[in-house]
Amino acid sequence: MATQFDMLCDVLPGHNSWKFKVRVLRMWAISSLMKPNELNSMEMVLIDEKGGKIHALIRKELVYLFQNKLKEGEVYKLSNFDVVPVVGFYRTTLHPYKLIFRSNTKVQNFASSDIPILGFSFTDLAEVASYSVNYDYLIDVIGLISGISNEREYIRAGKVIKMVVLELTDNSGKCECALFGDHVDELQRLIGNCPSGLHVVALQFAKVKIFRGKVSIQDVMNTTRIFLDPEIKETSELRKGLAIAGMSNSEKSIEQINAMNEVGVFDVCKENPIVELFELEDVGQSANKVNAIFGTSSPDVAAKEVGDLESYEALNFAEDTLVTPQCEVIYS
Repeated sequence: MATQFDMLCDVLPGHNSWKFKVRVLRMWAISSLMKPNELNSMEMVLIDEKGGKIHALIRKELVYLFQNKLKEGEVYKLSNFDVVPVVGFYRTTLHPYKLIFRSNTKVQNFASSDIPILGFSFTDLAEVASYSVNYDYLIDVIGLISGISNEREYIRAGKVIKMVVLELTDNSGKCECALFGDHVDELQRLIGNCPSGLHVVALQFAKVKIFRGKVSIQDVMNTTRIFLDPEIKETSELRKGLAIAGMSNSEKSIEQINAMNEVGVFDVCKENPIVELFELEDVGQSANKVNAIFGTSSPDVAAKEVGDLESYEALNFAEDTLVTPQCEVIYS
């Protein structure tokens, strides 16, 4: 007799003998805040054959039991979990509950092809742009890269962080998207390995940010996934729709993108230094200088607005202002 599996959409508290057949759609480690080299938890998003998704967590004390038994992208039979409500910002799924691994949680490899591999749930850019407050859930978006900024750098926690801003366009509208750190290098690598032309990018598990009424998309460290020209129906539909609207691969845009790939930096947009950041060595003291240039505000006005924020808060402020570039479109 075939095993009867529970569907993720049916998960509720008060029952812990669940049996799932799921794919590990995404998995990442969370380091301890005070001890960066020490794991605090393992996080993952699971997806079932109906496309249902749920967040799952392995607490610090049990990581050693499961970290070598699970691999992103693989399918497993999982059973025996605790179920708790999801709280906090930037939730990975719309499910109101998450699964907590127990010491007796069973993990068995399972061969199955009926569970989605990528598991996208795209949100139209026009809908993203309509948000008036920060959205609590991470989203998936897909769009043509219709604009791109120079690569920038700023200092956070003593480390130099790269950033770049994309203008994404789909059949509903446009929205800016900021990428930071390793995601900048990943995008450069993906573009460098692809034929020249206008590229479609899909972001999975990205966050929505609103600053001074301006909506943008940002990546999430260790969580966001980037796909360039993914071979999915949404890519074809997007290209067809934009071609009808007149956004085709002109010779000019191809030359611009080739030049961008050759120099290894994003230089399609005009120069617009947004933030120069100087962080104090002693965390907890006020930031020494946040020189922000955005809109019509002067550096003095921007610094005054930061005021006496502690270093961590000032860095967050700077990161928010980084999502307002002056991009030029790269299609004719």
